[in-house]
Amino acid sequence: MKLATFATPDKVTFLDLKLLTGNIFKLLDIAVEYINQRLNYRIDIGERERTEKPEIPVRAIREIAANAFAHANYENLPEIEVNVHPDKIVIYNPGSFPDEYTPRDFVEKNIHSYKRNGKIFDALYMSKNCEKSGTGFQRVAKLCSESGVRWDYQKEAAGFTFVFIRGPSMLGRAA
Repeated sequence: MKLATFATPDKVTFLDLKLLTGNIFKLLDIAVEYINQRLNYRIDIGERERTEKPEIPVRAIREIAANAFAHANYENLPEIEVNVHPDKIVIYNPGSFPDEYTPRDFVEKNIHSYKRNGKIFDALYMSKNCEKSGTGFQRVAKLCSESGVRWDYQKEAAGFTFVFIRGPSMLGRAA
């Protein structure tokens, strides 16, 4: 897995770059933590305690990262990539998305899960990292909608990219 933080919206100026290997469970945790450490948080001071709300729901990030590991093509050379930019968080999966569908189809229709790696998918299911029902994009869309986060994707011949679009500022957002 490759982790990178960039100073600009393009992939030119690196602020951080890591290439990691390991088991999927450890790499999944590292990917989510890497992004989480680079998110902006809104702090609201309440009567008794403060609340901290991330700019992008961490549960949505974890879902997309788990999908990347579950659906990756491990025979290809590219690694799973996590790229943090000032304007977006990008998770690249070196596994193609089903040609006849888009992520929005999985949000709006009742489509069953497509399993590229049955044993990996089973392991992620048994460890409670995924659900095997094709509902991940529905959950991500709902979490993002509730938090006012926009998202996008790119289907490519040899991979799939999911993009969480960061807002210019968390100022003024409702908690």
